[in-house]
Amino acid sequence: MHFSHTLIGLVAAFATIVQGHAFMSSPNPRNSGSQLSTPKKINRIPGPAPANLGTVAKGCGNSVKGAPTAGVLPGGQLTVKWVIVANHGSSVKVSIAFDGDTNFQQLGQTSINSRQLNVKMPSGKTGNAIVQWLWDAPNDGSHYFACADITVGDANVIAPINAGNVGGNGNRNAGGNGNRNNNNGNRNGGNRRNGNGGNRRNGNGGNRRNGNGGNRRNGNGGNRRNGNGGKRRNGNGGNRNNGN
Repeated sequence: MHFSHTLIGLVAAFATIVQGHAFMSSPNPRNSGSQLSTPKKINRIPGPAPANLGTVAKGCGNSVKGAPTAGVLPGGQLTVKWVIVANHGSSVKVSIAFDGDTNFQQLGQTSINSRQLNVKMPSGKTGNAIVQWLWDAPNDGSHYFACADITVGDANVIAPINAGNVGGNGNRNAGGNGNRNNNNGNRNGGNRRNGNGGNRRNGNGGNRRNGNGGNRRNGNGGNRRNGNGGKRRNGNGGNRNNGN
């Protein structure tokens, strides 16, 4: 019984810890590796977020800048998504800072329950930028935040980034590029060998060898040898030898 009470207490303590987790899921945030990351947490700061979270120097914690995980056109729309494990209420703010900026510029704000927010990029401004996701959760006296690296540019610039964006820095390199390589492999390698190539060898090629080719050898060819040929040998030929 004592063991059961202890176990229940440990489970309850662990639940309290994980309830503090919430994270931005798209664009894929910094330091996410192959899994979605948990944003940095500032504990026991009630009320509005501290002012220094609005600065580029402090607004991403000690996360490391990475390659862009999403691309968007100037003046275009970016969809920011998040996952909430424990809902502490209040709102989420999304801001942006371009390379060289000192402070973040807020792009939008919505209820935490929305789980996503469409924000419009500034017009006439291009380059690499940081998107900051900030959740003010006064119910637990904390703030949660995460940053993602993106690029704002023309279609030629953002297309390769978005093509490889299947889920973040780690996923893009380990899964995205890998997926692109495997997809290319499937398109160029696998498909040619097992698909188009397979079709040529086992499909079209097979048809030529076992289909058309088969028809010629066992079909038309067979007819000539065992059909027409047979008739000439055993039919007409037979008639000539045994008939005529």
